[in-house]
Amino acid sequence: MRDDWRAWLPESKSRLNDQFSKELETLYSIFSVSLDEALELRRTGSIAKALELAHVSQGVCRRFSQTLEMLLSTLHRHAKHFGLVPNAAPLDAGNFRGPRSQRAARIAGFLNRVLLSQRSQFIHKAATLRDLVNDLNGEFSKAADDLTSGEYLENEGFWDALDKGHFDLNTCLRESIVLLKSFLVVLPDEQVTAFEAAVSFSLWGSALAGPCFPRWTFRCSSGKIALPQLTRAWCKVLAYCRNLYVSVRIAVQLRDNSKGDSRHPTVWMHRNWTVGPKSTNRAQTGSR
Repeated sequence: MRDDWRAWLPESKSRLNDQFSKELETLYSIFSVSLDEALELRRTGSIAKALELAHVSQGVCRRFSQTLEMLLSTLHRHAKHFGLVPNAAPLDAGNFRGPRSQRAARIAGFLNRVLLSQRSQFIHKAATLRDLVNDLNGEFSKAADDLTSGEYLENEGFWDALDKGHFDLNTCLRESIVLLKSFLVVLPDEQVTAFEAAVSFSLWGSALAGPCFPRWTFRCSSGKIALPQLTRAWCKVLAYCRNLYVSVRIAVQLRDNSKGDSRHPTVWMHRNWTVGPKSTNRAQTGSR
């Protein structure tokens, strides 16, 4: 896996890797900042504002999770259909905090050791991460709903569930970025365009169907045109407009409390910020 991570990619593949990774990092950063702000407001006693931002983070988590899930689904489907054999390291339960995530990682690691072939390991890992992201999004959303409903006097467990869900989703993101790079290393040049189109339609289709923006249909003389029938150029334009709208809408509800320090890793090897049994304290903002 280290060789794949350091491997050189041709321009077309490098552009895809940067494009998809950047979009995921942007969505994750918005999600993480909103939750960090909610936790900080709770710590200082501003409970009403903290609950409001917890609700905001719920919507951003859904958007981020759907996008990550779409990418993993496309990796899984393409590798399975074309018989590609990318490298894939087993999931480590120590890199997760939630019990469901740790259990899924242990099961996946056991299957990798005793049952799965090299090709099946990549396919199974992509499917495991996809299902895990879906479950974590559901758990995060339920905890946020229970927290903001006001029906529970003791809500410490809900805040803890949000924090653990955020941590495990971050781990899934880092694992997915490494999977994407390993996949692109073995992807034949003649399949690059097809893979880009598949991911683009999945990601931008998810963006246009998100909860923060209306679901669009288009009319012509023969009736309504659904999203899959749109040209790829229109998908790019519409997705860009939607992402800009979402970013601006969330930005006006948040204030920057980073004090100029980077809280979010942009490189997989910055593990102290992302994964492992000893998570970095949120107040520690020194550079790594």
